[in-house]
Amino acid sequence: IDLALYFFLGSVAPFLRGRSIVWQCSTVGKDQRLLRRSVKRSKDIRRATMRLEWISELRKTIAEYHSILMTRSEMTEDSYLKLSDLGTQLDLLLNADDPAQKVLWDVLDQIYKTKGLENRQTLDENLVEAGRAVMKEEWEKIKREMRGATVQ
Repeated sequence: IDLALYFFLGSVAPFLRGRSIVWQCSTVGKDQRLLRRSVKRSKDIRRATMRLEWISELRKTIAEYHSILMTRSEMTEDSYLKLSDLGTQLDLLLNADDPAQKVLWDVLDQIYKTKGLENRQTLDENLVEAGRAVMKEEWEKIKREMRGATVQ
């Protein structure tokens, strides 16, 4: 009986070993797919976080720029220096190739070039509308990224 069992196990063992290798390979493939998905998800979350920080910085910079231009009838040298700094920040934050961001930049520039407090204040609604359009567009991108969709 021992000899029969030995021959039986000898003929079955390679078959069992082969099934084990196939199972291990399919498990490795699944692990790699899960790892790739996890890495992509991590990148999406990181990109969305950076986009949120960008929106926050843009909002803060626009608010300060807006505050100076909409409240001062006479500009001091300090006001001009601060506006120059904020204008440079906005220029670096905004992408002139993005249509919504270009509109926002144009409105900001138009307000800057407009003489007189009352004249600048008439452009206030345009600024708020353009700013909201950019932030909404970016928020939609964040939502798509958090869902794992590819964003251009």
